[in-house]
Amino acid sequence: MNWRKATLALVLCLSVVLTGCISKVVTVEDVSKYVQLGQYTGIEYTPVSTEVTDEQRAQAVEEILKNYAEGTDVYEGTVSEGDTINFNFTGLENGVKFENGSAENQTVVLGQGGYIPGFEEGIIGHEIGEMFTIDVTFPEDYYAADMAGKAVQFEILINYKTQYDLPDLTDEFVMSNLNSESTPLKSVEEFNTWIDAQLLASNESTAESARVGEIWQKVVDNCTFNELPQKDVDTYYNNLKAQYEAYAQYYSQMGGTEVTLEMLVTQMFGVSMEEFEAELTATARNTCEEMLAVEAIAYAEGMTVTDAELQAGAAEIATQNSLTNAQEAIDTFGKETIFMSLLQEKVLAFVCENAVAVQ
Repeated sequence: MNWRKATLALVLCLSVVLTGCISKVVTVEDVSKYVQLGQYTGIEYTPVSTEVTDEQRAQAVEEILKNYAEGTDVYEGTVSEGDTINFNFTGLENGVKFENGSAENQTVVLGQGGYIPGFEEGIIGHEIGEMFTIDVTFPEDYYAADMAGKAVQFEILINYKTQYDLPDLTDEFVMSNLNSESTPLKSVEEFNTWIDAQLLASNESTAESARVGEIWQKVVDNCTFNELPQKDVDTYYNNLKAQYEAYAQYYSQMGGTEVTLEMLVTQMFGVSMEEFEAELTATARNTCEEMLAVEAIAYAEGMTVTDAELQAGAAEIATQNSLTNAQEAIDTFGKETIFMSLLQEKVLAFVCENAVAVQ
């Protein structure tokens, strides 16, 4: 899967998260027709370390200091991985320039994968000001079908590289640049303490997401699903597709030129409509299975969402979405949708509380 397909898959996952429970899949009385629960308590998971490493700390500090770095263009020397270079390139197929294969004054950080495989690697080690040719092959799944799998050459001219000199991290620098009302930092020591706190919070969030994800995936994998209720799969599918149609409409309005769903899928994500629809179907089915598992566990454990919990949850959703109050959230998203979202939270909390950490 290339990066465009990976992006599509990620957006599909995010769409489900953002959409929430589009509709209550089935009533709890009917769940047993579609799913038989496997083990859902005592699930084993592997804890992820939250320790802040020296490497993390150094990288975080460097990223902040880069915002205050002064760049100097260098016109001699060899370029290495990680260098930011300015270059020209001309694409040739059997010695003839091909369309959309040439550009001047392009900037890339070598090694970050901004170009097709082999392109940046072919530049590393050459001299600034040098004209040279590299041989590369376009990936078989390249989004431009007319170039997919083709072996070509690129004539490269490295114009210069930009060297960034980071400022020294001193108390004076911290006071002048990093001290604010929200982050009252007055010394390097306070800055380092703050950095560690930010990294620890990030590590803990990542570890918790990994823990919940691992536990829940095992719960779902332990279930046995019969034929899914097609009307509910269709509901998820249609809602996901509607989101992409809305994206296309948004790009049309922003660019002043009509962007169809097919254009969005094939040109932006670089996949065919058949692949896109297959991804939608798979995501819809996976979501349906997960919600069936939620309802089955809730039914087995006697869980529900009270009216008071529903109102409190709706009020929180209203705040998160800049809505006036709980009722507006209910009117916007639907009572059933909010109910299922809160029920899902309860089920996830239950299976995670009853999971077992193993090393």
